[in-house]
Amino acid sequence: MDRPNSSAPSSIFARMFVRELEDGQTVDQVLMVRERETRRKRDGASYLKLVLADRTGTLPAVLWDVDAAASEPVSTPEQAAITAPMPGTVIKVLVEPGTHVTARQPLVVLEAMKMETPLVSPYDATVLAVHVAEGDRVASGALLVELED
Repeated sequence: MDRPNSSAPSSIFARMFVRELEDGQTVDQVLMVRERETRRKRDGASYLKLVLADRTGTLPAVLWDVDAAASEPVSTPEQAAITAPMPGTVIKVLVEPGTHVTARQPLVVLEAMKMETPLVSPYDATVLAVHVAEGDRVASGALLVELED
């Protein structure tokens, strides 16, 4: 079996492997975090030094402005939006509007890269709306479920 030509243009959903990446190439996909270290810049702000990996190799990475990301407002207990952390397929919807849920109760199960990821309620709440059905393909950040206190 021939390996695909890595210089050929790829579609937005094509899987790129670490060994095929070139300097300056932009990639939008999920990789495993093999190493994670929080460091400080000269101005005192935090950043993450990472080693990302897939089955073909590793890739050094840096995530800047960690403090800014951590201080961004999160949903208040009055209402929360549960979003897809990565692109994938909804394989189970475990709630419907009006369902009372407890903290850490699974709401939706998402499958990505042959792994099932349950998405849970961050606190005790009532399901306000469900925006997906089983079998739906979703993009990263897609709104799945809305909760209210």
